[in-house]
Amino acid sequence: MNRRLVLVLTLGALGSLLGCEGPGFTQANYERIESGLHERKDVWKLLGAPDHEAGDTWFYEDMKRHVYAQVFFDDDGHVRDKEWIDAQADWTPDAASKSER
Repeated sequence: MNRRLVLVLTLGALGSLLGCEGPGFTQANYERIESGLHERKDVWKLLGAPDHEAGDTWFYEDMKRHVYAQVFFDDDGHVRDKEWIDAQADWTPDAASKSER
């Protein structure tokens, strides 16, 4: 087998064993997003392309798992707020927005 292929497969298996999660729409990646710190490009790297965009809001959805997320950006492109919605459990707004309600 090609040495490069063996290396890629080995690193992938090692990452899986260590619990490393790659980019994609998961709750773990969503929780890594910090309001005021991250920008659009950071969210894109963590969650991937949004399913929908409306103004300064990106929408993510996984209908099979019944989970949805919204990421709100300010005028400078930084994350202003975010919301995680698990239709089978409950709705969990970001801690910053909890204190405002």
